[in-house]
Amino acid sequence: MEQEKTHVPFSLDVLTLEGDRIKEVTAFVVRPADTEDGYARWPDRAADPRRVEAVFRRFGLPDHVD
Repeated sequence: MEQEKTHVPFSLDVLTLEGDRIKEVTAFVVRPADTEDGYARWPDRAADPRRVEAVFRRFGLPDHVD
């Protein structure tokens, strides 16, 4: 986020390959989807610390990049 002067996680994308092509993309999004439509303005929502722990830190990935 710009005001934080750092890059914070949004999602971890996992690619499933078939030969030399991408067959499927699975996104593990760490932002809450508890809005009426479930997806409204995800980038404007703060990361859920529990999801960051489960998706990023669990695999040794940073929770931000300066």
